[in-house]
Amino acid sequence: MTIAINHHSQTSPNASPRSFNDSTHTGGASSGALQEHTAKALFAQMVTGMQHCHNLGVGHRDMSLENIMYSKPKADAPMHPEGTIKIIDFGMCLRVPQDEATGARLKVPPQGTCGKKNYIAPEVMDNTNAFNPLLTDVYVQE
Repeated sequence: MTIAINHHSQTSPNASPRSFNDSTHTGGASSGALQEHTAKALFAQMVTGMQHCHNLGVGHRDMSLENIMYSKPKADAPMHPEGTIKIIDFGMCLRVPQDEATGARLKVPPQGTCGKKNYIAPEVMDNTNAFNPLLTDVYVQE
């Protein structure tokens, strides 16, 4: 299994386009693909980041590869030998209300269509019924 990553650097002064051409991270010489163990570790970081946002009641509403930054591994950061993933661009995020009695997250009224075409959940595209932004963060259209 390999995963290609499209790198963007416009939002962070410390970020720069990355190529995976070293033998530690690539599936082959200058293939641009990650080895499976590296891809799994980076994906786990992304899921943990989304879980943290959701635990705080924040729905991103624009999750896509374009909103994930990657930093190469650093010698002084041994906790992440595969590098670091950061979720960016919270410009469309919503704070999801919580039921005071049960602690359950509540649905929110339609907020208008937002996000990128291939990542927009049907209930957001429909824009007529209340929805749970935390659930729409994990929708991907194939």
